[in-house]
Amino acid sequence: MTQLLDKNQSRLTPKRVHGRVVNVVAALLRKQLQIPNIYLNPKIPGVPAVDILAVDRGGSGDLHVVEIKPTVELHSRAQLRSLVQTLKPYPFHFKYLALPEFTISQSGLDFAEYPELFDEAGIGRIGILSFKSSIFDASSFDSADAAKEILRPERFLVRGEKLVTIEKWLAKAKPDMEVRI
Repeated sequence: MTQLLDKNQSRLTPKRVHGRVVNVVAALLRKQLQIPNIYLNPKIPGVPAVDILAVDRGGSGDLHVVEIKPTVELHSRAQLRSLVQTLKPYPFHFKYLALPEFTISQSGLDFAEYPELFDEAGIGRIGILSFKSSIFDASSFDSADAAKEILRPERFLVRGEKLVTIEKWLAKAKPDMEVRI
């Protein structure tokens, strides 16, 4: 399957590969959330860079963040643990890791049984999203079911002072994608 990904990726630059994944993941979030405002690669002062930030309920609700790994291959729980550890300190209510579908199936990991996805404080679990490698082939791109939720996240506890910084940024920032009502 890696050869298929490599073949299809050779037609796209790494930036376009990443952009394809961003599009299908953003489409999934637009379906799942009520009225999301979506920010692509937001530059929030004092907050680590993320790929997607979705704010539910027209920008006044929960904060959903997605870290995308379009070319990662998982060979061990230690690799997944490393990916998860980068997401845990982020000050957002819901956190997701988006991985290629073939990586998830080849890893043999049962994400529902994976304790490291949970926060050490006991509140919160990182969700897992998958996306199909077919999105890298421009001739057969179909975003209708190109991304799906493998494991639903659980809400993380976010300290108020961390939210203040994000809320100030949100008050000034314009979403890259929003639902017009």
